[in-house]
Amino acid sequence: MTEESIDAIQVIEATIRNCQKSQLKFVAGSAQFTLLKNRLYALEVGRDLLNGHTDITVEALVEAQAPIESIIHKTEKALSNQKKHHP
Repeated sequence: MTEESIDAIQVIEATIRNCQKSQLKFVAGSAQFTLLKNRLYALEVGRDLLNGHTDITVEALVEAQAPIESIIHKTEKALSNQKKHHP
């Protein structure tokens, strides 16, 4: 496993912990709760892929795709906004 993969796994695991903490603030079944549930699932799939798990189904990958794309988009947008305000 490369250092880059190890770093990515650590970031994903930290994000999973933060999402789990945030999820406690929302009512089960609410939009925010469901959004975090979907993101947690997608992050766990990503972490498992990086850890070399080979038992991940195509269905799991398809289900994880949209939340991962959303996380990437929001992260890129936040970084862009941060650069604008703090050059």
